Amino acid sequence: MNIKKFGHTISNNIIVRFIEQSIGSVIVDVLTRKKDIFYVFSCAGIGDTVAIASLAGYLKEIYKFKKMILVCKQNHQDVGELYGAFDGVKTINRFSMFCLSICNRVGSRVYGKNYVIGNYRLLFKTWHCYEHRLDAFKICILQIPLSYLPYSVNHPEAEDVLGLGLRDIIIAPYANTFKTLPLRVWEQIANTLSSNGYNVYTNICTNSVSNEKPIKGTKSLDAPLRDIFIGAARCKAVISYRSGFSDFLSLNYETHHIVIYPDERTAKFEDVAAYGSKRIISLVEPEDINTISETIIKLIENLE
Repeated sequence: MNIKKFGHTISNNIIVRFIEQSIGSVIVDVLTRKKDIFYVFSCAGIGDTVAIASLAGYLKEIYKFKKMILVCKQNHQDVGELYGAFDGVKTINRFSMFCLSICNRVGSRVYGKNYVIGNYRLLFKTWHCYEHRLDAFKICILQIPLSYLPYSVNHPEAEDVLGLGLRDIIIAPYANTFKTLPLRVWEQIANTLSSNGYNVYTNICTNSVSNEKPIKGTKSLDAPLRDIFIGAARCKAVISYRSGFSDFLSLNYETHHIVIYPDERTAKFEDVAAYGSKRIISLVEPEDINTISETIIKLIENLE
């Protein structure tokens, strides 16, 4: 069952909404019963989990909790484990996370004595008030000063199971927040890279509701986030449209990463280099999108 579509269909039913909110409240009560631990809930996409995780360490400093736990979707576990501020990660299933995501529809967050749950739906409506999306997380959800910078990550000491090298390139064409480039353009990009001697891999998620498939002429890369995080730093570069996945990979400062944005405003507001990497190349989508493949190959060849 597609929980997301199911939720949109019935969310206007006041009785069902009450039940969903009640379930969400019960889940919160059960998960946060240890009052000496602070719980940070991330109920949205991976980009939101990255943003929350990168800043949540300040809550531990401010409120003096000895331990802090990230509660997130099962496929976001690797994000929490990259940040030393968290003492553990608790994952819950899609239905439970859906109920949590709607347990507050009024304020920008639910804040208990030992937990915080962001209301990302409301946050989306206020983003235009801030210079960068991280500022919205700081002010609306975590309520920490704008001067606070994202924490750096703990790079895992793990085996590189993907075995990628400098003649390999990962493309990540899929995005949920923005309408990405047409698939034919990604095919042009892949063909240009291949004709210049590169092996091209398409990052896909087979568990995604969007039915992601590898771009024609590329190899499929469907791997855990942790493996991609490590392998991406070994390959020549990653090329992605602005997405939560691009946020995640920007945490690895060794990865050459070309991020494509739909316009200048988005390139500034959603700039993934805000997480600290100096190897991010921002590329604004040109008016003639058919020229983007040539631009990309020039950028690739100039990488050091």
